[in-house]
Amino acid sequence: MLTCTRHKQNVKLAGILYLHRMTDPRMTGSTFKNLDVFKNLCGLKAMPNVVLVTTFWTKVAAEIGEKREANLKGTFWNEMLANGCETARFDGGLDSAWDIVNPLLAKEPTQDHLSKQLVDDRKPFNLTDAAIALKETLSRYAKSFVKFLQRLGGRRGQGTVLEAEDLTQQIPGSHAKSIEEKATPDPAFRR
Repeated sequence: MLTCTRHKQNVKLAGILYLHRMTDPRMTGSTFKNLDVFKNLCGLKAMPNVVLVTTFWTKVAAEIGEKREANLKGTFWNEMLANGCETARFDGGLDSAWDIVNPLLAKEPTQDHLSKQLVDDRKPFNLTDAAIALKETLSRYAKSFVKFLQRLGGRRGQGTVLEAEDLTQQIPGSHAKSIEEKATPDPAFRR
């Protein structure tokens, strides 16, 4: 695994960029869950080296974009910002890209939380904070899919619903009980 190799060789990250489209009118459930996985992958220690980058500013009116940005900062990104994360606007140009990347190059490199858990803590991947957050997200999606099929009334056959319900049991993997019993996610990012 690349993360383990990089960690063992003490290769650190200058920065991590998280891109968010300003054309998205709201923070959807999937976007919010992706952000949760991202936070658990990076960890608190890496937050000063994370930049939350907003994109597609030319596709929205300035006033609307600024309201969306304020909402992101005040609601969804506030925890990350409080831990040293920064924001930047990408306008699509080369100068804008360098304006985002250059400050990261001047920072002290850091290690991501996932690498630390896999190598230093010797956790199996399925017990890492990022994997647990991902499992929770996938489990919710699978349960939503089952409900959707049930709303269809089994029009395509009851077997489909039963197969989907079986899928929700398989998502956490064969270690479902051990994940729930042994997992100790980073409390700083757990709700």
